[in-house]
Amino acid sequence: MKQKTNDLVIHRISKYAIFKTLKIIIMKTFVVLIPVENSLTEPRKACEMIENKKFNISGPVKPTAINVLNKVVFELGLEHYHNIEVEPITDFMDRFNDEELNVDNYFISYVYA
Repeated sequence: MKQKTNDLVIHRISKYAIFKTLKIIIMKTFVVLIPVENSLTEPRKACEMIENKKFNISGPVKPTAINVLNKVVFELGLEHYHNIEVEPITDFMDRFNDEELNVDNYFISYVYA
């Protein structure tokens, strides 16, 4: 009976570990663009603070750029958006490759959600 209980506990722990691993794997990457001018006092420092952060967007809703923007603003301790932009990495790459975005105007970081 004890072995059966131990096997059940190990099975539950394994399922939990797999779930946590899958959750990390399926996180989306978002690019955060903070304008060099007319934005934060130290935009580069802000980018470094949030770089590689993993935000938990809970519930059945898939993470969206606005959800992530709200998390970024909260993480930086801001009350306003300060012209910060957030977009999925695929959208960023399209804008960049189509030359619709002048990256010289931004400090750029990335986060996961």
